[in-house]
Parts: sequence; structure tokens; C-alpha cells
Amino acid sequence: MHKFRKKRVVLIVTSAALIGALSFSTLLSDFALGDDTQKINDLTKQQQNLQNQIKDTKNDLKNTTIEKNKQLNQLNQINSNIDAAQNTIDSLAASITETENNIAAAENEIANKQRDYDGRMAIFCNRLKEMYEYGDMNYVDVLFQSSDFSDFLTRFEYLRYVADNDNKLLEEVVALRTSLEEQKNSLETQKTSLEAQKKQHEEKVAQLELASQEKEALVSQIKEDENSLYAMLDAMEEESDRIASNIAALQTSSGTAPAALMWPAPSSRYITSPYGPRTHPITKKQSIHTGIDIGAKYGTNILAAASGKVIVSTYNSSYGNYVVVDHGGGMSTLYAHMSKRSVGVGDNVSAGQVLGLVGSTGMSTGAHLHFEVRINGKHTKPNPYLGI
Repeated sequence: MHKFRKKRVVLIVTSAALIGALSFSTLLSDFALGDDTQKINDLTKQQQNLQNQIKDTKNDLKNTTIEKNKQLNQLNQINSNIDAAQNTIDSLAASITETENNIAAAENEIANKQRDYDGRMAIFCNRLKEMYEYGDMNYVDVLFQSSDFSDFLTRFEYLRYVADNDNKLLEEVVALRTSLEEQKNSLETQKTSLEAQKKQHEEKVAQLELASQEKEALVSQIKEDENSLYAMLDAMEEESDRIASNIAALQTSSGTAPAALMWPAPSSRYITSPYGPRTHPITKKQSIHTGIDIGAKYGTNILAAASGKVIVSTYNSSYGNYVVVDHGGGMSTLYAHMSKRSVGVGDNVSAGQVLGLVGSTGMSTGAHLHFEVRINGKHTKPNPYLGI
């Protein structure tokens, strides 16, 4: 992040100095002695230097946008991890609540069995107490009070049944209470484990939330850098347009501008983007499209729309390879994104002469011809001149 900010500061200072220098030198050129061709050449060189800066800025903007998207993807992943961890915490909390309910149920059951045990133990103890208080009424006495041997066996079996039943009931109650105690202990161990897992995930969420905050701050800073680069790019492109206007002001104003122009791309008449307001296909920002885009096959001919003199034949980062022809009377035409230029500054051309070949240089998303008509340096809608 630091490298983006450092580069941005350097670029802003450099660009501000360059724009100031160009503005001053442009004014000097307007009043300098010499023919218009030399002045145009000087301004074209100045514009080329500025276009190089624009190219560097666009490259920085591209890298900044890539970095922003990278950080946004990481932020989204962090937030997704937070959501997943929070879902796990919610699930663990539900399991803890269920376990606590099971523990409470087990404790209630243990209490019930304890009361059962205590009741049965009380009966057993009372029986022993009575046997102690009435010592002559022991088991032996009961047996010897039998009227005959059959009665003896009956009494013996009954006493044994009572004793066995008492012992069995007590053993069952003890065994059930022990089982419930073990179940309760197991549930408490499970609860302890669930609480430990919940705490671990809560700590993880806290760490992720901190990372999310830091990432959001980083993304916010990158967006500021991106906006600064856009503003700087707009300022430099505005200065570039001003230089282009100065070049146009040096054009031949004598003669009469042609009332009609011939179609400059004979291989195609398909207009992919008209003149006027639009969303730029690369920057995605609202802007004025200063000409028309004609979708044509790569490498096909681009023709002069009327006779005139070539006043610009160069490359910049926006137009790529482009040519400007002065037709007199304050009219000029511009042909951009060429794959190849076939004419140079100062060349006289006739209507229909090949100026270059269709390409996709500069800020372009595919092979096409960007065609402009300028009157006294200001762009205007080409359609009426082309008869469309």
C-alpha cells in the first residue's frame, strides 16, 4: 500500500509541474516567431510528453485497481470466514443449551430416584427397627409359629421373597442412580468440551473481525488513491485537449471548409459508438465521446475524408496512432487507433487517399476507426458532414 501512495505523491508532483510547464511553454509558442508548421511540431512534442505521463498514470491506475480488487476479494473471504465461524458458534451454543437441558433432566431424574431409594430404604429400616424392638418376632419366630410343615414352607418362601424383593429393589435403585450420575458426568464433560470449542471460535471471530477492519481501511485507502489518479488523469487529459486546441488554432483558417465529407472506412459502415455522452468502455466513467467509432476489420484502409494538409501524425496513449488533416476554413478531421500511419506532418493529401490502417492502439477495446470532425479546434457531430 505504501508503494502506491509514494508513487502517487511523486506522480502528482511530477504531473503538476509538467502541466504548469506545458501551459507556460504553450503560451510562449503562441507568440513565438516562425511558421505555423514549426509551432505545430513544437506543440505536438509537448503533447507527446504529456501523453507519456498520461500513459504512466493509466498504468498506475490499472495497477491500483488490480490491487483494490485483490484486497476486496480477500476482504470478502474474511467476511465469509466470519459468517462460517459465527454459524459454528450458533450451532455450538444450541448444542450447549440442549446439553444443559439434558443435564437438568438427568439431575431431576437422579433426584426422583434418590427419593425412591430413600423411601424404600425407610421401609427397610422400619422393618429392621420393628424386628429389633420386637425381638421375639424375628424370622425364626415367624417360621416356628407355623401350624404345619406346609405352612412353614409357605412362610419361608414369603419371607425369602420379601427379603429378595427388598434387596432387588434397592440394587435397582442404586444401579439406576449410578447410571444417571455417570450420564450426568458425561453430559457435563460434553458441555465443557462444547464451551471450549465455542470460546475457540469466538476468539477466531474476534481475530477475523480485526483483520476485516484492517482490510476495509486498506481498501478505503486504495480507493482514495484510485480517485486521486482519476482526478490527475482528467487534469492531464484536459491539458492535452487544450494543447490540441492550440494546434487547431494554428490551422489554416483561409479557404472554405468542405460542406461534405466522404466515408473514411470503406470496408465498413457500422457505427459501434456514436458521438455524444456515453460510459467509457474502459474507464467506465461518464464522458463525451468526441467522435464516432466505426467497427472495421483490422488492417483495412483508412481514407482522408477530404483533401487537405496533415498537421498531426503521431502516437499517444489515448488515440494510439492517429492523424489530423487540416481542410482549411477552420475544419480538421482526426483518425485514431490506427495500426499503421502512412502519412507524415506537412504531407498534402487528397480526398480518398490512404492515411493508414485500421487497428486497436491506445485506449481501445478492439479494431475500429475513431473519427472526429473539429471546427476551429472544437469537436462537433460528424454525422451531418458524412450524410448520415
